[in-house]
Amino acid sequence: MSQGVRFMLIATLVFALMNVFVKLLPEIPAVEIVFFRSLVSLVLSVVILKSQGISIWGKQRGWLLLRGLCGAIALVLYFITIQLIPLATAVTIQFITPIFTAVIGSVMNRERVAPVQWLF
Repeated sequence: MSQGVRFMLIATLVFALMNVFVKLLPEIPAVEIVFFRSLVSLVLSVVILKSQGISIWGKQRGWLLLRGLCGAIALVLYFITIQLIPLATAVTIQFITPIFTAVIGSVMNRERVAPVQWLF
């Protein structure tokens, strides 16, 4: 088994455990969980980027901040969903969002989606 496959399996396990822990902590607000998860992610990202000599602000700071804001909102909504509905349903909804993205992109932006993309 390659190192990449091992890392993917470990990441899958860690994200599954994160979902279970979020489900088991309904008394802690989703915003608070997102804050501490993001804080850990920020520290790890800064350490890795600095060690490789890469700017933490990237080349387009505005887009980076907008992406961070959208990601934070999405994560809060996802964790609220995990806390309110059954875990399997919440995870399934999360994993089918790329399908909705493709449909909305093809309708609103007239983007072409290749048949093989629908398969994946």
